[in-house]
Amino acid sequence: MINIADINSVTGVTADSRLVKPGYIFVAVKATLQDGHQYIERAITAGAIIIVHQDEVIKKNDIDYIKVKHSRLALSEIAAQLYPDQPKYILGVTGTSGKSSTVHFIREILSLLKHKAVSIGTLGMVGDLKMEPKLTTPAADELHPMLQNICHNNIDYAALECSSHGIEQDRVASVKFAACGFTNFSQEHLDYHNNMEEYFAAKKRLFNIMKSGYAVLNSDILEFNDLLSSCKNHKIICYGKNKVKEAKHNIIILSITKNDLIQKVKWKIDNELYESDLNLVGEFQVYNLSCAIGLLMAARIDIKDIMPLLPLLNTVTGRMELVDNYNGAGVFVDFAHKPDAILNILKTLRTTTKNNLWIVFGCGGDRDRDKRRVMGKIACDIADKVIITEDNPRTEEPSSIRKEILQGCNSRAIEVQGRKNAIEYVMEKLMPGDNLVIAGKGHEDYQIIGTEKIKFSDIEVVKAWLAKK
Repeated sequence: MINIADINSVTGVTADSRLVKPGYIFVAVKATLQDGHQYIERAITAGAIIIVHQDEVIKKNDIDYIKVKHSRLALSEIAAQLYPDQPKYILGVTGTSGKSSTVHFIREILSLLKHKAVSIGTLGMVGDLKMEPKLTTPAADELHPMLQNICHNNIDYAALECSSHGIEQDRVASVKFAACGFTNFSQEHLDYHNNMEEYFAAKKRLFNIMKSGYAVLNSDILEFNDLLSSCKNHKIICYGKNKVKEAKHNIIILSITKNDLIQKVKWKIDNELYESDLNLVGEFQVYNLSCAIGLLMAARIDIKDIMPLLPLLNTVTGRMELVDNYNGAGVFVDFAHKPDAILNILKTLRTTTKNNLWIVFGCGGDRDRDKRRVMGKIACDIADKVIITEDNPRTEEPSSIRKEILQGCNSRAIEVQGRKNAIEYVMEKLMPGDNLVIAGKGHEDYQIIGTEKIKFSDIEVVKAWLAKK
């Protein structure tokens, strides 16, 4: 644990030399693309009075230096000392998919109960305070000022998405979690983590960061027993289709009945039966909501107050969002950009599609290449019509990405260059009884081509096309 002797003389902390101001601590972080040690001189020139570093450096007489083993962890610890106040109930959510939906449901239910609350994640900070998104899980020197600001605005509840990057890079290492939940686990981010074992270990580490509190676990995933054994020091809440004897509370999903875009769900929660209509599409959303319910119970919200509000909930922007019913066909936009997420949305829509099920998607450039063929195969195994196009190609050649996806496809797939062209191509062909899901970007209002962000929205493309009809 790093302690700054005279913390009151410090005006701020950052790992970005461009943000240094007089009186700041500069933490030299060794990142994937850049090494902060190269910017120590710039930080000193800008007014840094303390340099925290993990490599050997040339020291100046009028500057304090602190050598540490892990700069990122030091950044988190220092930020927590400078901004010590945190909301009473910080609810962390990790897992491959469903984080955004889960924190959204938590915030919405709290809002309906007249509690001040925020969610922090892919969509930025949303709720009683707002901030534009940067990273899914903000860097520690940004996160702790946010948490203190939330606290000082008398907001007791913050639901925080915890990505594997955010956990691995110690962004949440000094957060005082009241409870943490785990949604699910599947292939993602293998461009960053060497393998699935390392990826899972990063996710699981969140429960080691939480010193005490509740662990809310999905009992229906293959990794459940591993997670359970890692949470022996925590009180356990489980959600899924079976009762877990080790759990203090069980949220048992008894049945899910689907009727077009409405689902009727029955739960047994601590020996009480509950039933609710949900304006949410897909079984996976029932699981996300059940995780949210568990985390709210951990935050001492009465289950009897939660359940009547469930029919009022709507999906988070860009998650199985119905944009329009055109020509008798449903047009959905979803953020799914990994194999398991593609599988879930297609399985969900398959059950309600009377004619052809269409999907338009691509894969991000400069990211996990191994999932491309897998996603192509899943799409062609379930959908009737598969359109392969661009996502965020970044610095990769778009045609090369499409080619790798197509290696997993069969004759159901065709390639259409240009995401806008692909969406409009399908819109022209939709027939009554069809369903279309445009996957991969969801809420995003940009496309990354090369190193440039270009304004682009799947939803706006669909609306603009419909306006011409």
